[in-house]
Amino acid sequence: MQNSNLYKWLITSIFIGLSSYIFAQYTLGISGSYSFGANSSPIQITHQKVDQKWHQGYQFNLWNGYQLPNHPIEITSRLGVKKLSSRGVLKEQTFTTEAYKFQLGAGALYQFDSTINIGALFVLENNLDADQFISQTADLFRYSFQVESSYFIWKGLAVRALYSIALSPLSDHYLVTNPQHQLAVGVYYKFL
Repeated sequence: MQNSNLYKWLITSIFIGLSSYIFAQYTLGISGSYSFGANSSPIQITHQKVDQKWHQGYQFNLWNGYQLPNHPIEITSRLGVKKLSSRGVLKEQTFTTEAYKFQLGAGALYQFDSTINIGALFVLENNLDADQFISQTADLFRYSFQVESSYFIWKGLAVRALYSIALSPLSDHYLVTNPQHQLAVGVYYKFL
């Protein structure tokens, strides 16, 4: 069993090590980010003001892209997961929440040179937890617009920053656990 894990580690290491020498129009990468967020207006639940203290979490994404031939534009898609924790006060009671979201995004990146790119994406994520997912509910998904920038510091490795704003739905009971405005900073590694 230990040899099996050793072989998997060796093959993965070789794949990652050689990936910087492979040139293709398709790109593949992973990213991890620390997220924090806020809402632009006060939130009320059952006509009671919610005093939000903080929102923070992390997200991981698998990137797939297509570099247009002879153009600095890359069409990209993302598949990821996000965990957010928040804390606040409602009716003099402190509460904490945790939300797990699956994300699907699509957009484009513009590469200024070999080190800097800027992009915009539309992101779709689950608004309700799996046990509350009912097909007759109109607000199963959350739609967001995201802008981001990456700076490559080494072959295939970049630091990145992004801003995301929720477009719909904007009901207060959803914004308690998943704020409308989110910033994230993290790293991105491009395999191909």
